[in-house]
Amino acid sequence: MRPVKDVFGNIPGKLKMTIGDAVSLFSKIDHCALEIVWLIAGAGLAEKKKLAKEHAINNLKTFEDAIRQIPDTQSDAIWAACRELRRQRNLIAHGVWPVDDTGIPHVTWHSHFLESDDYAVVQSFSYEDFDAFLESARAVLNAFSETKQNLEETLPGKWPAIADMKVDSGATE
Repeated sequence: MRPVKDVFGNIPGKLKMTIGDAVSLFSKIDHCALEIVWLIAGAGLAEKKKLAKEHAINNLKTFEDAIRQIPDTQSDAIWAACRELRRQRNLIAHGVWPVDDTGIPHVTWHSHFLESDDYAVVQSFSYEDFDAFLESARAVLNAFSETKQNLEETLPGKWPAIADMKVDSGATE
């Protein structure tokens, strides 16, 4: 582990933008999953408000349970990807981000990395790790957006889409 500089100082602009991109993209996944749950439930305004107040993980689980009821649907990979993305998103959003002398980001989150009274454990989380997170998140969001579009076309009582949630595959800088 390289020595960490400026532990309580400023986060470099590139890292701030990358964290923001990751958190924002994952929020779009949660948003799309919620809208899919609304469609599946045939929810009216009161039910939509109730579901919107649920923890996002509960809505994703409802979505997963509904998809798993469809015969011959092979969706294990996407749910595993969702669980890993959520784990990483929580680390990204709730972690503290020191940067070492070479500019590599590290993260610590006391609820997960506290192992001693004497020190905090940090995990390296490079820009390549962020790129992999963003690539996987884009793939999940695009799959969810396609599912949502298909449901809107086939379910009665469909409601207008708020926005097209598909994202391009371009890297962030």
